[in-house]
Amino acid sequence: MQRIVYVGDSTGAAAFRLAGVETRVPDPGDEHAAIEEALGSAELVMVSATVAAALPSARRANLEAALSPLFVVLPDTRDVDLPDDRLGGVLGQLGVES
Repeated sequence: MQRIVYVGDSTGAAAFRLAGVETRVPDPGDEHAAIEEALGSAELVMVSATVAAALPSARRANLEAALSPLFVVLPDTRDVDLPDDRLGGVLGQLGVES
């Protein structure tokens, strides 16, 4: 089985854990190290846009162009546009307080 890792915020991590994906929620300032660790051991690394912003632009461009491991930048969960009542319900089901 191929290893998949998500590096991002706690809400996104909770959702990906439900799908069986390994997750990392780095502390501020530790984003770059968390990404590099994931790249060393996974075939697919998905990162939130905020976490990806911690990478130097040249490094990010190289990662996005590489075929292995696959590197994908995803929108942050705060960028998901759900009505307030649905967002609260989804976060509640995930066990995340908003």
